[in-house]
Amino acid sequence: MQLFCLAHAGASAMPYARWRKRLPRWLEVCPLELPGRGAREGEPLCQDLPALLADLRQAWSRECSGPYLLWGHSLGAMLAFELAQVLIAEGHEAPLALFASASRAPSRRLQAPRMTTRSDGELFAGLDGFARLPRELLADPLFRRELLPVLRSDFALAESYRYQRRAPLPCALHVLGARRDCLSEDDLRAWRRETRGPFTLEWLDGDHAYLRPQEDELLSLIEFHASRLLRREAAGMPLGA
Repeated sequence: MQLFCLAHAGASAMPYARWRKRLPRWLEVCPLELPGRGAREGEPLCQDLPALLADLRQAWSRECSGPYLLWGHSLGAMLAFELAQVLIAEGHEAPLALFASASRAPSRRLQAPRMTTRSDGELFAGLDGFARLPRELLADPLFRRELLPVLRSDFALAESYRYQRRAPLPCALHVLGARRDCLSEDDLRAWRRETRGPFTLEWLDGDHAYLRPQEDELLSLIEFHASRLLRREAAGMPLGA
């Protein structure tokens, strides 16, 4: 089983590679990197959602070798949801589950605060609870110059998103929220309408950037759900049973 991971705005997916040492060997962690960052730093940034999804589909098709899960944090959850829709529409097997972390449901994304209208200083001032970056790093002029275009591109992509109601996904949908995040329970519970499979909403301590501080609990949850899905898939049991 493979776990394809998409990161939040402004981030590389490469930090997910460290999960390979924490999760069992039967669950292969596969970071899906967006252009313009990480291993793809030299490529142009992309704010066109269809083009970006086509790029992600190609990356997925090169690596996918069997049953798989999709994971996304914040912006990454929206991209994972849309990628699942693209794959299903093209006739590929659906994921066994979608994990949506710290992300409003697609139908509620218009309620998100606008970030592209903020000044550079305001953007960086708001990153403390968003990405939990070291203050000395945020104060580094070179780092700020490198990060700013990626942030603005990703926020523009998020703000241009327009939800389209489609058939619910034929897979499990596991939503994770942080107790000190600004997202409401209604924002997260609205994901329920996007699946005809099992749905869970689980809460972890922390703010929007809870991933690293709560990594032990988070990975335990992922492993629990993945192992359950693997057993059901191996037994030929329908996910909704």
